[in-house]
Amino acid sequence: MSDSELIFLIERISGSFPSAVVGAIVALTFSIVLSITARRKLPIAHSVAILGFPRSGKTTLITSLFAEVFARNINFVSITPRGESTINRVNEDIARLENGETLGPTTDQDLFAYRAELRLGRGFFSKRYKFEVGDFPGEDTEKFAAESDRWLHESSYFKWAMEADAFVFVIDLGKVLDDNISASYRAHVSSAFRASWQKLKDHHYDGEFELSRKPVVLVFSKLDLLSERKKDSITDEYSELIRYFESESRYFRVVFTSAYQRTRERGGVRQGMDDLLRGVLPR
Repeated sequence: MSDSELIFLIERISGSFPSAVVGAIVALTFSIVLSITARRKLPIAHSVAILGFPRSGKTTLITSLFAEVFARNINFVSITPRGESTINRVNEDIARLENGETLGPTTDQDLFAYRAELRLGRGFFSKRYKFEVGDFPGEDTEKFAAESDRWLHESSYFKWAMEADAFVFVIDLGKVLDDNISASYRAHVSSAFRASWQKLKDHHYDGEFELSRKPVVLVFSKLDLLSERKKDSITDEYSELIRYFESESRYFRVVFTSAYQRTRERGGVRQGMDDLLRGVLPR
């Protein structure tokens, strides 16, 4: 190739390069806009499994989460219940809590799934989720729970939980603070939670990496019972279980929650709900 031919080729490439770059930028921008638009129109399916012993406060926890979002106490989050069963149960249970009543154990024969549309953020870049929270039918398994640590992962609910996108393990502070049973309760709950997670790993044998990227939250419920003993002493008692989950999940956190509103100085906010919600959302 002669010098004149080489110069001619370089000039042609140089002349077309800017337009090619512009074209690529336009195409990329258009693709991003389409992706965001599609995401806004089609909510992301996201299921959360709530696991714990009967009467540990799982239903109260779920109800309190809805109540906090309804009250706009969690910034940039809105939620709309979907389906008559979810709408009725959520609002009836919120009314009972606000009336000072205690929510009893779930009595459904099978899983009760709270279904809702959750919106995170505002404006063009907000995200929508088809949110489903599974509540364990505690009363039907209470006798089994007292007899075996295997109750949790042998339940029909756990079969649904196998495919969940996030996991919440609930520990009852009422039992943790009871000196008569605290040691046996800690051993019992730690054993059951480890066995349940190992069952999940066994189920996801070919996808352990994906499982490790799913959010896991260890909740200590009924924080309103915690007075003299501080949070640090509780986490010290459960340090082995906490370290276990830390080694298993890349997105693990510990959250203390209370269904009871605090003083006006605390803004009347039920404790821990913001941390809980953000802990279970996709990363």
